[in-house]
Amino acid sequence: MFDLPNPRIDWSVLDWNETALAFYRSIGAHPLSGWSGWRLDGDALQRFGRHEV
Repeated sequence: MFDLPNPRIDWSVLDWNETALAFYRSIGAHPLSGWSGWRLDGDALQRFGRHEV
């Protein structure tokens, strides 16, 4: 089906969504270790956009 070397699909899921987590585990997926989600928004994003960091 996948004709690429090392094919994979990565996605995000909220850690409290037990229904989704159970489904993903049921299809053979596993959580990534060593990764965490990050977000830059609001005033911090504005400062970053103006190179004021």
